[in-house]
Amino acid sequence: MKLDIVIPVLNEEKSLSNCVDSVIDYCGRYLSLWDFRVVIADNGSTDRTGEIGKSLVQKYSKSRI
Repeated sequence: MKLDIVIPVLNEEKSLSNCVDSVIDYCGRYLSLWDFRVVIADNGSTDRTGEIGKSLVQKYSKSRI
């Protein structure tokens, strides 16, 4: 089964890493048999949200921005 988890963000530099880490951790524990990916949907943030999102994409192969 496939699952896409979309996280809409706008100026979330303080919470984005923790959010994505938590989602990836949860899915890895409880949905390990599923084909899942996490999509970070940035809506024009003016802080470092985009940079953080890009670093998370490199950290986790199951994430996209």
